[in-house]
Amino acid sequence: MENGASYLAMPVPDRADHLWRYTPWHRIHPTGKQDEIPSEVTPALVSLSFLDGSELPAGVSISGIDNSIERKIGSDIAASFIRTLSPEGGIKITIDEGLVL
Repeated sequence: MENGASYLAMPVPDRADHLWRYTPWHRIHPTGKQDEIPSEVTPALVSLSFLDGSELPAGVSISGIDNSIERKIGSDIAASFIRTLSPEGGIKITIDEGLVL
């Protein structure tokens, strides 16, 4: 978990910051302890469909992000935490150019 050290080095968000004024980070964190990284996390299952449940047409796809791409930890603690929990990568939705849904 190489991102773990970067996440743990981040300061807890300041309550003066508008984004964290009403809901502090420790209340959003799954364990309530911002210096703790859960060891067991169930990956999300992702699927795409239209609102009526029908399948999407050809030209729309979903795939994993390549693990070899460097993933930057930024200054947003929530995004950094998510990246730390999912070192295998994220998802990518691709829609062919010119496709109108």
